[in-house]
Amino acid sequence: MSTTPAGWYPDPAGSPNARFWDGEAWTSQLRGHDGVEVPAPDPELVPVLDPEPADEAKRRPRRALFLIAGAAVIVIAAVVVLVITQANKPSRLQAAFDECGMEKRVGAEITDDGHTVLLDQKGEEDADGLDIIEVGCFLYAVDVPSSVSAQMDSTRALDGRQSAEFDGIKVSWVYHPDSGIDMIFED
Repeated sequence: MSTTPAGWYPDPAGSPNARFWDGEAWTSQLRGHDGVEVPAPDPELVPVLDPEPADEAKRRPRRALFLIAGAAVIVIAAVVVLVITQANKPSRLQAAFDECGMEKRVGAEITDDGHTVLLDQKGEEDADGLDIIEVGCFLYAVDVPSSVSAQMDSTRALDGRQSAEFDGIKVSWVYHPDSGIDMIFED
């Protein structure tokens, strides 16, 4: 049973005319935009039409709403995946520490959930500590700028603790020939 009231509606067959819905079915009555009746076409040429024009009009906004909601769900899911991926990605310090195999080295320590690295180079009187190659590996993996590594190389025992920042990483160091260079990296 139809809930659409009888009346003139846009012709569901696609003609520019209005077609009369009698509350049960489409009639052959047509009228133009000026309200003048148009002669009915040959009934054999009139296609079988959906008797509920109002229902189709109601469905169109729902389809658009579902498409918009579906697109929004996809965007939100992509953002969540990106956030989770970034949250599980190791810090630059952690990645450099792992790349250089520092976890097995005496004189290398990583703390603060991978956001602080302590490096202790072997000095003239130290039995333990990192050698210059291991320290160099870490500096290279973190991509320490040449200007900062030049400052480290030129630090004297009398200079005390020095520091620098680059690309969101803070580094401080102190040098003495007996104990080597000790560095703290933080991101």
